[in-house]
Amino acid sequence: MADDNATAGRWRDVDISQSLNIHVNTIASIRKKFVLEGVKPALTRKKRVGSPNPPKMDGRQEAHLLGSVAWTGNPSAPTPLIAICCSDPPPGRVRWTLELLAVELVSKEVVVSISRETIRNQLERLELQSWKTERFCIPERDIARFIAQMEEVLDVYSEAPEANVPLICMDEAAVELTGDLYPTIPAKPGQLRREDYHYERHGVQAIFMFVDPIKGWRRVSTRSQRTRVDWAEEVKQLLDEDYPDAPLVKLVCDNLNTHS
Repeated sequence: MADDNATAGRWRDVDISQSLNIHVNTIASIRKKFVLEGVKPALTRKKRVGSPNPPKMDGRQEAHLLGSVAWTGNPSAPTPLIAICCSDPPPGRVRWTLELLAVELVSKEVVVSISRETIRNQLERLELQSWKTERFCIPERDIARFIAQMEEVLDVYSEAPEANVPLICMDEAAVELTGDLYPTIPAKPGQLRREDYHYERHGVQAIFMFVDPIKGWRRVSTRSQRTRVDWAEEVKQLLDEDYPDAPLVKLVCDNLNTHS
């Protein structure tokens, strides 16, 4: 289009712009690159070496954020020892927030200014979420009583199975029963089953489960409550109906106060 030797004559930049739906400055830039560098650079976008926007935090500043004792500049260096976001929060605070971390970094003169969104992105990239907690059972490893009882359970599991002595694992839980106030919308291609967030309560039921892991057997029953009497009746059914011919049943359960 811009060739002077073309049969139909050279197109004006305005005509090329309207025909290709590009800006006239883009046409001038491509023409200049073609004249100075050749065909390939004019048709190929130059590979970007780095980000057009410099990062808000470098390795040294991230090390401060993570509480590293020293930043070596090596990306494969060991994980920093103590993280600011995992250390004790300021007095009167339960945990570190993104705003508090921003104030802390500025007060330590790590950065001149920083937004909470930048800190959030850094923590997400470093797979740190100081505002989240995970609740689980922390074993009492240093208490001899816990170790002895755990070893007893492990000894039971490691024993060779006996045909006439079943090993039964038992547990129980309370489950809330709910119902829908409005009809659900069935699932269809491209759409999951939909249900309204409103619901109505229908009480609570106690679920008892007995499992024989060796034979692959289980029994589940429900009761309106889970008292000592309920647990005793469930165990009685296990002995009288489920395993009436067993001379001994090894029952493994937790130390709930109703299991006594």
